[in-house]
Amino acid sequence: MFAGMEMALMVPTVRPAIQDFLSTGSLVAGATANSAVDLETMADKWFSWYLVAFLMGAACGGLVFG
Repeated sequence: MFAGMEMALMVPTVRPAIQDFLSTGSLVAGATANSAVDLETMADKWFSWYLVAFLMGAACGGLVFG
């Protein structure tokens, strides 16, 4: 029941968090996010990887436990 709520809240909350982390420069060593375009591109890339990991975890959990 709460898995659906978690998945629904993930998209609007994770992307701003990734943008915040990237704007501080603490996650991407050596990369500069001076322009808004670079920041958006990096945030989209990290969000895509996060989403893939989340969905693969859900699929593997379904296979193992379901």
